[in-house]
Amino acid sequence: MISKVYKILNLCVAFVLLFTLPTSAAVLSSKANYTQLSEQISSETLITEDNIYEVLEYVGLDSNAFTKTDKPNSNSNIVTVGDLEKKIEEFNRRPHTMIDTEDVFIEVIPNVKESYPVMTVYSDTDYGSYTMRYFATGKYYVEPPPPHYTYWVEALGGDIEVASADFPTVVSIKEINILRNTLYNGGSPGSYLRLDFDYTVEVFIGVENGLIKIGEDNISGFKKFYI
Repeated sequence: MISKVYKILNLCVAFVLLFTLPTSAAVLSSKANYTQLSEQISSETLITEDNIYEVLEYVGLDSNAFTKTDKPNSNSNIVTVGDLEKKIEEFNRRPHTMIDTEDVFIEVIPNVKESYPVMTVYSDTDYGSYTMRYFATGKYYVEPPPPHYTYWVEALGGDIEVASADFPTVVSIKEINILRNTLYNGGSPGSYLRLDFDYTVEVFIGVENGLIKIGEDNISGFKKFYI
């Protein structure tokens, strides 16, 4: 009877080992391959689709920092890990909370055919590797006799967009906390539209197979548009 029990136990153990050993071996092999690949990363390593996540770990970025794109970016000059490290160092050297205030004076060619024409004005600000554009829209009044002085009489709205970015930098507006266009001193020579803003942008670096997010910037301030 005892002999039969031992035989049954031996069969059970053999059955368990049959299915667990290959799985354990596969896990160990996978970890070994990952460790081996990670150890092979250096500044001279070419960035590829196969090693992208090991590269992210090497430069200190999260795995979700990479976004694969539909079309390969074969023109990117970020080829090696060293290229990427240089861009990250440049990004980290500058401030990421920026306050921007500016008085903008717009030369207007008055539309004398309308009593209260609508006009959109804008201003660009260079933040290093990218430029943002700020828009303000309003109605203005044109005095009838020449030289046709103009005054803001109503604020209608505002907007922000990415005007340009230095290749291979890609910038996207993540969220806008404040975007407000307000009229001050309406109907007088000192009238202006004040565009207040507070928003966050995401900064990416383009590589051959996608985009790598290297950080975020918060930008706040205002633009005063005079005409």
